[in-house]
Amino acid sequence: MIKHTFVTKKYFSMLARGAASSLVLTLLIMSDASIAGRFTGEEGVAGVTIFTPLYLLACFFALRLSYGIPSLYSKAMGEMEKEKADKIFGFGLFESIMSGGIFFILTLILGEQFIRHYALSEAVYQNAAVYFYWMKYVVLVLPIMSLLREMIYTDGDERLSNIITATEIYGNIILSAILCHSFGIAGLGLGSFISVYVAAILCITHFYKEDNTLRFNLYFSAKTFYDMAVCTLMDSGIYLCLCVLGVCLNRYVASQFGSEMIIIVAVILLVKELQLVFDCVGEAIAPLMNIYIEEKNYVGVRKLWGHANRTSLMGGVVLAVALEILAQTILKIYHITDPGLYSVAVSGVRIMAISLPVVSYLYLLTTYYFQRKKRWLGLIVIGLRDCVLAVPLAITMTQLFGVYGLFEGVTVAVVLSFFASIILVALIFGPKNYPLILQHIKREVESYLYEFTVNPEEIKKVKDEIATVLRKDGYDSDSIMHALLMFESTFMSIYEENEGAEVLAECSVVIKDGMLILTGRDDGKVIGMSEDSMDLYLLRAQAQKRLATQRIFSSKHMLNMMYNSSTFEIAMTKVGKEEESKPEQTNTALEEAKKKYIDLHLHLDGALTVDIVRRLAEMQSIDVPSDDESLKEMITVPDDNDNPEDFLKRLELPLSLLQTKEGIKEGVRLVCDNIMSQGMIYAEIRFAPQLHTKRGLSQEDAVVAALEGLKETELMANFILSCIRGEENDKENEETLRLTEKYLVEHGGVVALDLAGSEERAATEKYRSLFEKAKSLNIPFTIHAGETDGPQSVKCAVEFGAKRIGHGVRISGNEEVMSLVKEKGVTLEMCPTSNIQKQAVADMAKYPLKEFMDYGIKVTINTDDMGIEGVTMADELYLMENMYGMPPEDLKTLLYNAVDAAFTTEKVKNKLRDMIEV
Repeated sequence: MIKHTFVTKKYFSMLARGAASSLVLTLLIMSDASIAGRFTGEEGVAGVTIFTPLYLLACFFALRLSYGIPSLYSKAMGEMEKEKADKIFGFGLFESIMSGGIFFILTLILGEQFIRHYALSEAVYQNAAVYFYWMKYVVLVLPIMSLLREMIYTDGDERLSNIITATEIYGNIILSAILCHSFGIAGLGLGSFISVYVAAILCITHFYKEDNTLRFNLYFSAKTFYDMAVCTLMDSGIYLCLCVLGVCLNRYVASQFGSEMIIIVAVILLVKELQLVFDCVGEAIAPLMNIYIEEKNYVGVRKLWGHANRTSLMGGVVLAVALEILAQTILKIYHITDPGLYSVAVSGVRIMAISLPVVSYLYLLTTYYFQRKKRWLGLIVIGLRDCVLAVPLAITMTQLFGVYGLFEGVTVAVVLSFFASIILVALIFGPKNYPLILQHIKREVESYLYEFTVNPEEIKKVKDEIATVLRKDGYDSDSIMHALLMFESTFMSIYEENEGAEVLAECSVVIKDGMLILTGRDDGKVIGMSEDSMDLYLLRAQAQKRLATQRIFSSKHMLNMMYNSSTFEIAMTKVGKEEESKPEQTNTALEEAKKKYIDLHLHLDGALTVDIVRRLAEMQSIDVPSDDESLKEMITVPDDNDNPEDFLKRLELPLSLLQTKEGIKEGVRLVCDNIMSQGMIYAEIRFAPQLHTKRGLSQEDAVVAALEGLKETELMANFILSCIRGEENDKENEETLRLTEKYLVEHGGVVALDLAGSEERAATEKYRSLFEKAKSLNIPFTIHAGETDGPQSVKCAVEFGAKRIGHGVRISGNEEVMSLVKEKGVTLEMCPTSNIQKQAVADMAKYPLKEFMDYGIKVTINTDDMGIEGVTMADELYLMENMYGMPPEDLKTLLYNAVDAAFTTEKVKNKLRDMIEV
């Protein structure tokens, strides 16, 4: 007996919906062949079967659009980006028209040749030709009709969408049967033609409704094409493989046994089409499985996988038994008159039925691999199962065992695909990782999942269980108290909101790197964004957040049609293990200054850590190495790095993750939250908007997205926009200057301009007019200088009016420029680890920090690219302390210098000084 819990309720609800959808689709695909068998006999079935692969290919194109575009459109609408959503719909219209048109033209031109290459008998040929005549018009409109049907549903007109679906499916079946009875195979094609075109006309009526939000337009975008392809790769890939299977077997059977035997292929495709119902299990787990994977809650993944695995096995066994028992009854739909052929068909169905439990499992497995972003693995299994192994094995075994070999080959291909999946995962991820590939997550995190009914007794019981786990793991009482307070206040609010009604809930607890991520989900009253009660809910959420002000890392609240969800990230401390990162280095002044760091020179793309990269990659469906060590090698230079070019290579992946509004916004939030957890009290993060336009964003899009990300963090931080040294980017730099002026504020946004990039690429002098304009607009600026070029570069920057210099280490020993820097009160943003790794300084023993301080030059310590360098501000200060034995007053001077040089208001600076003094 399966316990009735939040997970089971949601899972079986989605399973029922997915099963109904899959059965309807399967029924539609099978209907024409069965109607042909009833009214036109075996030759009619053979004629329809000749076209079946092409119909499956049309389904491939239609599914890419009807699954992919609504998904992308809904995501854009959820982000309140209507213009983007309209473009996505426009892209769908463009591709549906193009794919339908191209398919129609190819069928029109090559259809005759396609039929004739099978060397059909005259009767089969005539049936196929007549059926082709009408079906080419069906595939012309099928992609756009399928797209519009699903978009109408997405737009909220569920009633019309259901009418369109009924017209397409049931109208097709009824009309085709009536017309086929009167006009033979021509009536069958005509029935499909009429039903699809009537459905298309019904779609158009939606656009005359007042509440319609869909806007007709045509648009093309390579990015949208890619996103849609990724979104629908598995479902459309199945149809593509079945298309290839059908074409190959049709050709082989016609040449070996004659066109009358093509009905055998129809039987094989019948069983393959029935298998599509297994996809419902994958659809059922998708909504929650994606969330568990994102949370790295392997307990939740395993629990949901257990439900799905049992359902999958049961479904496979039930369908297998049904086919074994009902094979004769089912095949009567084809009205096979030849006793010998009928016997072969019945035996073939029973042979293929043996593998159905394995097929069902493989459908589930491939869905899971797609959700885990292991799409290549899922595609390999699909390809082997339905095409790559199935075709050659069917042909080979037919040569050995006669016509039964067709069924045996397809069946053996399923079994071999199953073993291939085991071998692939074992070889690539290790034997213990089959099938879920979770071992690395188990090493990274501790995770727990609690399921309960929301009432005071159950809440207390789960709270006690969480407390026991946290105490066992060694967390201090203060940490545990905050975690339990968040749990109790969240679920008691849910209990009160639902006024005593039975509400099922679950609480996911994930602990990683000293952070506890507590996520609650419930199926109670859904609080919509437009409801009056939303205000009350948000007030409670804010109250909960204030309860843990000293510990809270971030909080999110998601409200949708399936369930409510709230997530809190809480900083945790283990008993006796506070601040253990550098236990052998214990300077009293530094200990007092801990958790009070200021970074004035921090690049956004260079600040992405392994965890941040992985989260952004998962969010954008970008594949990265599954193990942290390999990923770290991709984005972090080794300690003994002696090649400055390695920095550029390590930036490629982080920069690729910051090419969308969502990626930039989330990247900023994650970077700010990360450095805040390290003890940063203020930061000025710089980035070059022109480097974030590779996937269609404008520079302004990038800036706006970054500012939105900044609003979602509690860290005091600002942005510096960087121009880039180069030969042909003057226009881009002018745009960066314009945006700096437009978004310039004293605090909480853009506060200054920067010039970055190798000085060897373009001398600082080249940018005199750019900074003269900035100066005339009262835009503060800092310039990277004296890093890869000599003192002249710094002198030039100071003469421009730069208030700060990025690096400046190469003025060491140059009395003239050092004197100029001191006289003008210019502050140097020094980055020790970066300077060594980029060879700006040959020997850390000769690092000029102490030289500059003794000379009276204002200096600050910064991280530059902390993710690529693998350092934190604490590491940089420890390095300076150990290198020079800096006294406490010098360490504090570095902090005060940073406050004085910050591009922010005096009010903020005074606040920072007070924080340093405490």
